[in-house]
Amino acid sequence: MEVKPCPKRYFDLDGCTSYFYALYNLYPSEFEIKHIDFLKHIKDFPDPILKYVALYFYYNYSVAKDYFTGESGQNDLACHNLNRWLDQHKSFFTHSEKCEYNKNQWNINIEPLWEKNWTLLHAINHNLKMIFVMILQKKIVLKLKRIVMKLKIYVMNVINFA
Repeated sequence: MEVKPCPKRYFDLDGCTSYFYALYNLYPSEFEIKHIDFLKHIKDFPDPILKYVALYFYYNYSVAKDYFTGESGQNDLACHNLNRWLDQHKSFFTHSEKCEYNKNQWNINIEPLWEKNWTLLHAINHNLKMIFVMILQKKIVLKLKRIVMKLKIYVMNVINFA
């Protein structure tokens, strides 16, 4: 599966960076969270700003997941821009890393979310691959059944003509 750097109309204008900047700065007031475990995890964060950052990190990750390569430690534009978005929020929250308490809270609560989101993305990709394999296997089984039926008919015709 080839991963696009960004939508074609932006890519053609060499505007992928602008696309992700705009995408990661939308801040919708409502969006769907499909992974309840993620919500359960962040509800215990000690600071409402950390919860806010975590929610929008989830949102940004989910709307751009088609542009991630799907590899740990990836180096693509979607990942790079999401890291920039996170770094900006980290700088605000930690007062440019001058507040030790907030810096520790960030490291404890936000940093592990990359791994959590990576795990979710990997699970989703794995499930999609498994569904594709099941569909493919079902098609193969149906084709084999048709071939066997045709073969039976052919054999019966050969026997009847002999």
